[in-house]
Order: sequence, then structure tokens, then C-alpha cells
Amino acid sequence: MEQESILIEVLTPEGQALSVRTRAFTLNTALGRMGVMKGHAPIAALVEPGPLIWQTAEGESRMELGKGLLELHWDKATILVEQAGRPAKESKEEKLRHGRYGR
Repeated sequence: MEQESILIEVLTPEGQALSVRTRAFTLNTALGRMGVMKGHAPIAALVEPGPLIWQTAEGESRMELGKGLLELHWDKATILVEQAGRPAKESKEEKLRHGRYGR
């Protein structure tokens, strides 16, 4: 998966909260919800509070993020935030509730 993946690193004042390779991810920015895949054009964006959701071969996972900054290069995303929750897999019930079941 490494060739078709992007590395996400989430950093907080306390240290690294997440380092994972993923096929794609979404997060809230000042301009709205943003989806990213490997090869996305480099960009910097303001991160707004909300879920970071990423996909791997094992399924979908999520982490709540606080305000911060996203720096994106072709195959690496660095997300600097005030705070971050613990990574969690989303249950089928949560996916149904949010309209994401089957994705």
C-alpha cells in the first residue's frame, strides 16, 4: 500500500498523536470539509475542529482534532493542532447514523 498511500502525521503540543499511512483522508478546514489522496497538490490550510477520518485496508478510523494547520505535500500530510483525541475505529452503528455505511 505504500506506493498508493499518503503519510499522515498529527502533532500536538504534547507530541505526536498519530502517524499512519492511508489511501485517503478527510478533515475540516476553514473553507469546508476537505478530502485528500496521494498526489494532491501541495497546500497549507487552517484546520477547524472536527473529525479526521482515514481509510486503510482494515477499514475506516477517526480522530477528533482541534484547531490547527495542515501542511500537505505530494505524499505526506503534517497536521499541527492544539489537541487531538485518540484514534478510534467507527462502528457499523455510527456509520449508519452518519450515512457512511458501505463506504
